[in-house]
Amino acid sequence: MNHVNEKFAAYQRATVRFWSDQGDSDKLKQVGRQWIEEFSHTADEIASTLHLDKLKANIEWQGRGAETYKAAVPAQLEHLDSMKDLGEQMRDSLTSLANGIDSFWLAMKVIAGGLVAAIVSAILTAVTVVGLPLALGILSAAISMAVPAITGTIVAIETLLDVSETEQNSIQAKVDDLGDQWERTNTTTMSHSGDWRVN
Repeated sequence: MNHVNEKFAAYQRATVRFWSDQGDSDKLKQVGRQWIEEFSHTADEIASTLHLDKLKANIEWQGRGAETYKAAVPAQLEHLDSMKDLGEQMRDSLTSLANGIDSFWLAMKVIAGGLVAAIVSAILTAVTVVGLPLALGILSAAISMAVPAITGTIVAIETLLDVSETEQNSIQAKVDDLGDQWERTNTTTMSHSGDWRVN
């Protein structure tokens, strides 16, 4: 009985901290979709207006100013494409985390279901005094299998959380770099009246 109590206490310790905060996989997926709909699509729409064939600066103007402006646009388009990719990376990272949470709770339910089935079997076996040792063996074996299974599931979700944190930090670093790398127009070659001539 002491052995069973120790195993059951280990089982409780392994599961209790996860029942209070189960995560919200649906919310993570929704936020991931928002990154595509509100961020990536917006960056794509902005980029579509900056292609050289859409810019009026090339058509309406000529001279150093127009050429300087035109020279900066391809690099800006490249950065806008990078921004779009960041939205997709964010969506993928959040979706992966959401799927991991769903898998975690599915595994926990399977483990708990197996443990409940073993407990019921042990209770039915323990009805007779002769079956009591066998019932304790069934219960002990079930708990002995449940604890490592729960531990493995916990390790898997913690690994996923570490991967997700690394992905988020990487995305944040790329966002920070975008501000520094954004192609700025050289205003010294487009600030004088002679730099612009109407076509």
